[in-house]
Amino acid sequence: MASPAQTTSSSPSNLRLIDTSQLCESCAAHISPVGHGHNTSSPHAPQSNINNSSSSNNNNNSDNNERNEPSTSTFTPTETPEASSSVSTPAPAPAPAPTATTEDIVQLIMISELRSAEEKLEQGHADLETARRAFEHERRGVLASMRNARESLRVATDGYWQNTHDLSVAMTVFRREKHEFENAKAELEREKAALEEAREAFEAEVQAAHTRGERRKKIWRRVTGWLGRR
Repeated sequence: MASPAQTTSSSPSNLRLIDTSQLCESCAAHISPVGHGHNTSSPHAPQSNINNSSSSNNNNNSDNNERNEPSTSTFTPTETPEASSSVSTPAPAPAPAPTATTEDIVQLIMISELRSAEEKLEQGHADLETARRAFEHERRGVLASMRNARESLRVATDGYWQNTHDLSVAMTVFRREKHEFENAKAELEREKAALEEAREAFEAEVQAAHTRGERRKKIWRRVTGWLGRR
């Protein structure tokens, strides 16, 4: 069969002649010239009818002329003695080859187009199934990637909150240690102030003792001097 690109449209209004060399051998053997068909929808059918009617008119006119003219011919037998002595059986006439009409051609074209459309539809279904499988594969891959990303995000979020908690605990410990350090520093300052006061008091006592010693020495010198004069 011819491919859909080489056949004509299936609409009867757009029919055109088909190259029989493009058809299969069985179809080309059954297709006769378009003028010999019985379908009157062919564009050559009116011309064939006109030729047939004109030939029939010519035959009628010739028959009338033969009846009007006197017959001058004599009968001559066409059979020979040898042929008349033997009985001849006429050979059977060959069966007329079936002719394909325009409707048959249109049906062949429509069948070819239907088969081509079915093949295209099956191919489209196969392509659609392949695309669907590819889409399902891609969708499963995307879903797996999303699950992995969600799990990674959850782990990262848990790690972030754990780090935040650890940082908060560390800040609390730091603040407590800082407070203890401030308290120790204040206590040290108080002890330092007390030590300074004790040192000052000690120096005051030393100074007072030194003053008392000097006074005692003066008194002793005076006493020894007075006793010496006596």
